[in-house]
Amino acid sequence: MIEALQITRPVAPWTTGQKMLFRFCFIFFTLEVLFTPIFLDRLLLSNHAVWDGIDRLNEPVFLWLNNRFFHYPYQWQQWGFFKSPLKLVQDISFIMAALFGCIVWTLADSKRPDYYRLNYWFSYALRIALAVVIFGYGAIKVFPVQMHEPDLMTLRSRVGDLTPLKLMWAALGYGTSYMIFTGAGEVVAALLILHKRTLVPGLLLMLVLMSNIVAINYAYSVGLLYVSAFLLCMVLYLLAPYFRKLIRLFYYQQPVSLAVYQYRFTTVWKTYALHIGVGLLVLSSFYCNTLDAGQRFLRIRNHSNTEKKYRVNTLIVDNDTIPRPAENAIQWKYWQEGSTLKYDYVSIIMADNTPQNFKLKKDSVHHALTLTPIGGTDTTLLHFQYNVINDTSWILCGVVDKKNVVAEFTKSPTTDSMQFQKIVPRVLPRAEDE
Repeated sequence: MIEALQITRPVAPWTTGQKMLFRFCFIFFTLEVLFTPIFLDRLLLSNHAVWDGIDRLNEPVFLWLNNRFFHYPYQWQQWGFFKSPLKLVQDISFIMAALFGCIVWTLADSKRPDYYRLNYWFSYALRIALAVVIFGYGAIKVFPVQMHEPDLMTLRSRVGDLTPLKLMWAALGYGTSYMIFTGAGEVVAALLILHKRTLVPGLLLMLVLMSNIVAINYAYSVGLLYVSAFLLCMVLYLLAPYFRKLIRLFYYQQPVSLAVYQYRFTTVWKTYALHIGVGLLVLSSFYCNTLDAGQRFLRIRNHSNTEKKYRVNTLIVDNDTIPRPAENAIQWKYWQEGSTLKYDYVSIIMADNTPQNFKLKKDSVHHALTLTPIGGTDTTLLHFQYNVINDTSWILCGVVDKKNVVAEFTKSPTTDSMQFQKIVPRVLPRAEDE
């Protein structure tokens, strides 16, 4: 048995519009939470197997719907359908299902005066789901790994060559303190909405944060726009019972009570079981999301320490030593080696500070390097032989544009891309060129 704990005076029965809106939101939010991978993934101990399992379950269904009705162009991506048009197909399908379910529910239950009890427990469940997701996003910002510092290949790229997403990612990754500040706000908001006394302040803080995130995702064409917009809708739904009171409080400056009806079990052990079960689930989720963010931070930190950055001391082209700066098609200044999740790469900084990026294949047995251009129309492979002089110096020999090239490199004193970017001097025009 569940009884109502009356906090405020009884209110009037719901209007027909309120009941229909609740039925729609109940069905739509339930479908989104159950079948959008991020919710169960964050809730169930940040287990990526959950994410993959939901992807495998969802993709055939919504791919079939897309082929039959929507006809959006679709190509499988690393994240499954999460960042593709199939996410839009999913949302449209859930909206249509919620509309149909709302009509059927209204016809079958038209005489019920209100849904206070169901809405109370539904809102309670939404708070838990929202808290674990926002906390997870906050954790990967406090440990600055969501938008980590851009590598040299990105830093030395022209702005016009970057997609809006990469431009935003690089800017936020550069401003690590801003990312940590935003993440701390998300963590605080997630903690606040777990308790009824701090629920409204937490929701207001979350409203500001999520509105900013939705605006950024929309402006920079981020694939997570639909998910962030849905999270914002959840915040608005949970704030809806307080709208009028907040207007009276902030606009008319009148004293208000934010207390609402509460429900509890008549049996004490059931109440304790609910609190303990939910508490353990939330704490384990927070712990695992924090642990996952910390491990990702250490992996990225260790990866950045493995990057190799070199200065070109001497560059000889067809037996002619190239001065710095040089008016020559081959005018290397800096050489950076690194790796992504898919391949090793090298970024060669030219005399005019523009980068040339290549995939790197190294044969340490035969001391050979093969460079494959990344982007652009030139697909010519470059083949080199290298010889290590000592721990900080090495020599490269090969052919570029049908010219014999010999380059001597010295290792940079720093492995940090941001610090290395600062020590790379800008090439100013010579006086005789002005």
